[in-house]
Amino acid sequence: MTDSAVLQPGFQEPGWLVDRFIVSIALVGIALLGGLIWLETAPFMVALFAVGTVLGMALYHGAFGFTAGWRNLVVKKRGAGMRAQLLLFGVTSLIMVPMLHSGQEGLVGAVAPVGTSLVLGSFLFGMGMQLGGGCGSGTLFTVGAGNIRMVVTLVFFIAGTVLGSIHLPWWLDQPGFDPVPLVNTFGVSGAILVQFVALGLLTWWVNRIERKAHGSIERDEL
Repeated sequence: MTDSAVLQPGFQEPGWLVDRFIVSIALVGIALLGGLIWLETAPFMVALFAVGTVLGMALYHGAFGFTAGWRNLVVKKRGAGMRAQLLLFGVTSLIMVPMLHSGQEGLVGAVAPVGTSLVLGSFLFGMGMQLGGGCGSGTLFTVGAGNIRMVVTLVFFIAGTVLGSIHLPWWLDQPGFDPVPLVNTFGVSGAILVQFVALGLLTWWVNRIERKAHGSIERDEL
């Protein structure tokens, strides 16, 4: 039955079904983790923890993940998921680029060489997403929602991350180009503008693929 279906007389629209045990455990866990973060780290980390918690809930209820967007574009030639991701990147750039270059202590960007480590790592990550059935965000919110099968993916996700961190210096020493911080060349506003242009070109490319395969673009449901 679709959302627009009309309820027949005698039928009631189902409400939310809340698993009180799971919700209680989750709330206790959030409170304990929040307390530990407050005691052991800077206060702003508690705010980041709260933001991460709310984002996890949003990802779960929105069923948002990076894997599905790429899969639908490659297999079904549908770009709604990719457009959502590109929009997310744009909003994130608009907020995070000024923050990372505000001079506030502790806020630094992840700048790394573009080379062998990036190309091979991206390929392995893509294979892992397909074999595991989810990306990092998708794995975390589905495990948090109680999907026991995805725990296997999460375990190997953590194991791969630990192994990668151990020999990360070796990978960074492999052939590649030096990091290219756009802010150093274009400034904060210029860097945001360059990223918006790049994201716009990618959106055009995704739309072109979808139009070529289906004749039109599927309406995105926000």
